[in-house]
Amino acid sequence: MIGLINATCIPVNVDISNARYAGKSHGHSTEAPATKVYNGSGARNVQTFFLTNDGKVLHCLPGYWDADSLKHEISFAMELNKIYKNKMLKPEKKDQLFKKYHEAHFDTHSRITTINSKLQNFDMKYVMKNNISDFIKQNPDEKEMHEKPYNFHYDQYFKTVDEVMHTRMAERPFKSFPEFDTANYVNIGTRFYDSNKDGCRDCAEDQKMLGKTAEKKEVQKRLNRSSEKRNTSAVFTGKKKSKI
Repeated sequence: MIGLINATCIPVNVDISNARYAGKSHGHSTEAPATKVYNGSGARNVQTFFLTNDGKVLHCLPGYWDADSLKHEISFAMELNKIYKNKMLKPEKKDQLFKKYHEAHFDTHSRITTINSKLQNFDMKYVMKNNISDFIKQNPDEKEMHEKPYNFHYDQYFKTVDEVMHTRMAERPFKSFPEFDTANYVNIGTRFYDSNKDGCRDCAEDQKMLGKTAEKKEVQKRLNRSSEKRNTSAVFTGKKKSKI
C-alpha cells in the first residue's frame, strides 16, 4: 500500500491537533495500542485527502480504512484526476462528472467494505441526537439498539459511512484544499468519546467550523512547489500522536 501511494501521489502530512473539529478520546489515550475498528472510525482525528497537482480535492476518506477498501478508493481518485486533467472538458462538465462518479461509486464497493463501514454505537446515538439526516433511513428504537446490540438491524435504520462519504463528496466538486469544509464533512459522529463519563460533550459551534486552518494553506504552498513530480497528492491530516 505504501508503494502504491508513493508511486501515484506526493504524500504530505498535516497536524490538525489544534483544529476545533479534531476529535478527543477520554477513554483511549494516544499512547494506547491501536485496535481493529470500522471504516470511517475516528473521522475527526484522521482524514486522507487526494488532490490534483494544483490542490483541488478529488476525494477524502474520513477516519480509518482497511487496505482493500483504501486501494479501491485510490483507484477511484485516479479516475477523477483524469477527468480534471482532460482539457477537452469544460469546467461545468467536469463538475457534473465529479458528482455523477461519486454518486455511482458506492455501488462498486464490495459487500465486505460496506459491512465494515458501519457507525459505532456511540456515533449512532450522536447521529440520532443531532438529526444528521444523510445517515438516517428511519429513527431506530433506542431500546432495541442497547438491549440487542448484536441483533440490531443496522441496515434498516442507518446508511454506512462508505455511502455517505460519496454523497457528501458529490456536493463538493473539485473544491480547493484550503476551502474544503472539513468540519462539516467529518460530522459523522461524536467529537468526544467520553467512555470515562467525565462530562465532556460536543460543542454546537464546532459544527459550523469550516476547518480553514493555516496548516492547509501551508500544504497548498508545498504542493505548488512540487506539483510536477506527481499527478496527484495524498494529504494525511491527523492529530500528531493519534492512533485509531
